[in-house]
Order: sequence, then C-alpha cells, then structure tokens
Amino acid sequence: MAGNGSLRERGKGSWELTVSLGKGADGKYNKKTKTVKAKNKTEARELLRQFIYEVETGEYINLDKISFKDLIDEWRKKHASSLAIRTQQGYESNLKLRVLPYFGHMKASGIKKIHIQNFFDELKKEGVRMDGKKEKLSPSHINNHHTLLGSIFSFATDRGYLKDSPMNGVKKLRVEKKKMNIYQKSDIAALMTALNNVPDMWKALVTLAIVTGARAGELVGLEWKHINFEKDTILIEQSLTLKKGEGVKVKSTKTERSRMVSIPAVASLMLKDLKHEKNKTKLQAAEMWVREWEGIDRDFVFTAPNAFGRPLRPDSVTQWWERFLAKHANLKFINFHGLRHTSVSILIDENTPMKAISERVGHAKIGTSMDIYGHLLEEADKRAAASMDKVFGDLGIKMSK
Repeated sequence: MAGNGSLRERGKGSWELTVSLGKGADGKYNKKTKTVKAKNKTEARELLRQFIYEVETGEYINLDKISFKDLIDEWRKKHASSLAIRTQQGYESNLKLRVLPYFGHMKASGIKKIHIQNFFDELKKEGVRMDGKKEKLSPSHINNHHTLLGSIFSFATDRGYLKDSPMNGVKKLRVEKKKMNIYQKSDIAALMTALNNVPDMWKALVTLAIVTGARAGELVGLEWKHINFEKDTILIEQSLTLKKGEGVKVKSTKTERSRMVSIPAVASLMLKDLKHEKNKTKLQAAEMWVREWEGIDRDFVFTAPNAFGRPLRPDSVTQWWERFLAKHANLKFINFHGLRHTSVSILIDENTPMKAISERVGHAKIGTSMDIYGHLLEEADKRAAASMDKVFGDLGIKMSK
C-alpha cells in the first residue's frame, strides 16, 4: 500500500518523519516514524521521500528491533562499499578481531556511551594484540577503532536509525607525533640521478609528487586535458581509488575540491617527452588502446605498463616505489606519501606562506596544514635564528651577558 508522508520540526536541525500506511486488518491506523537530522526543510523533504521509498519497498529498518550486526550489514552496503579498498580492509580487520566480538550480541539501540568507553578501556589492556606480541595496542591503533565506530554510528544517525550517537563525547587518545621521514635536498639530488635509469613515466610521476605535493591517487588520476603546457600548470580535480569487486574508479579529490598547481619547467619538459612517447604507443596500439573508462572518454597521463591506456592502480605506485628503493641502497627509505611531505618541507624552507602551501597541497583548511607541518615550521624558524646568529657573528657583534 502506498504511504503518505509528513514531517515536523522537533528542534534545531531535528525533524520527525512520518509515513502513514492506512488502516490495518485490525482497523487501526499504521504508521512508521523516525527522527532525522537535516539542515533545512528542503533537505528534510528529501529524507522524507527516501523514507517513504524505504517503507514502501520493505527496506526500512527499525533499529529498535535489529542487532548491531544488522546495522553493520547496512553500513557495509550503503557506506563502506564506496570507500577505498585499503580503508575497507582496515575496517574489516578491526570489526572481525575486536568490535564484533564485543558488541555483536547487542542490539544497536542498546549500545550506550558507557559501553563504548568500556570497550576502549579493554583495548588499553595487555593481551589485546592478535600478533603474539606482549605490548599493548598503540594509541593510534586504538584510535582506528574510534574512527570505525564513529563512521558506523554517524551513518546510523544520518539515516535516522538513531537519534544520537553513543560516540558523542568519546575522545580519541593523544598520539605523540613522530618526526616525519622526508628527503633533504641532497637526498633529492641522489634520487633524481637514480631516476635517470627508469622508464620516463615513473621518472615523471615521482618528480610530480615532489614538485606538486599531490597524493598518489591524484597523480594517477591526471589526464592530459589537465596539463597546460603553455602556462606550466596542472589542474588536480580527481583521484583514482581501488574498490573491492569493481577495480579502479575515478572519484573527486580527498577534500572534494579542485586546485590549479604551477609546475617548474623541468617537470613540464618531462611531461612533454612522456606525451610524445604515449602518442607513439597509442598509434601502434590502434584499436586496442582503451579510450574510455567507466563509460567516459579518458586519456590518462600515467598508464599501466602494457595495458593499452588503462590507468595505474594507486597501490601499484607504492609497490613500484618500494621495489625501486630496494634496488638503490644509497637512497634513504621513505614511503611514497613522504614525497608529499618532502614537497611541503621544501616550500617551508623557501619561506613560502603557509596559506599558499595549504592551497597547493589541497588541504581544506590552513589549520590542517599547521597541525601536520607545524613542527617543520618550528625547525625552519630555529634555522632562521641560527642564520641571524651567524650574521651577527660575521659582523663581529657580541652580545653582553
């Protein structure tokens, strides 16, 4: 039976949705209700439309009657399935090893803040690790469980399955920041020498990682239409991700924002040489060359070797980088993402304003850049003070005690 829907505002940002299903066999009126969060009435109406559809198609779930396991299944289908494979794998590991064994027997609506806090207290104890080591779980590992549960219960409240999240007020543990493993200018010189012996594509990709500070997914998501050789700029507006059962997919950047990045002439020249080689390969491949991806015309800058235009998988970049470093013992080991941090470090050393750096690397807020790279600013400031000491020393100026 088709349902009629109505909504009413219960408070700031809170709306009660009701779907009336008419009289039942017992003569009583049947209805389904749930409370959702919406910024305005227009958004609330859209949620009501979805609610009516869920009720009419039998997809509506009354959270009071389902277990936490059932909620997990919904979260997997309607949220987690859209995440990158590595993220999904991390979530599934923590679900299997600790979250489901602890909460799996409970009703989703019965999980309260105290249960969440008790769970994290358990994670802090010895013997929780599954790798045979006696050490406790690290704060960052425990915080991964916080992120997972936050995602699950945020999904539940956004969909109206729960009025409030039991994660509200549960704070993450303080994690001591580790010193970033980055390349200094001398390391970069050695790296560029080693890159002279690899295919042009890999040399260009690594160079762009350093000069743009772009993420690996953003680099492999570049198409030739994004390169402006006249202005020596690159438009970063999309990224590639690997989804379970679906392969490589094109998506927006991490912050869902596009940005224009200027590149040095040496990088532009590498890309011109690469484009020239790609055009020759494309002509030789003829009809075998893949010109569409996900039903859209694509012309990726970085393509998988011998794959006729198919894009590089983001994880293949990491794999190649680790093999490359293993062959060059003179190069310091850093992970590929460390090239992004290296880029920022260079810009800081060159006194580039933090706002410009933040925009260049695609952070949504300058505060994010300050949180991540604040220690590099402090180190640069100390070097600046040392330079001033040298200036005063060269002038023969001595400070009295």
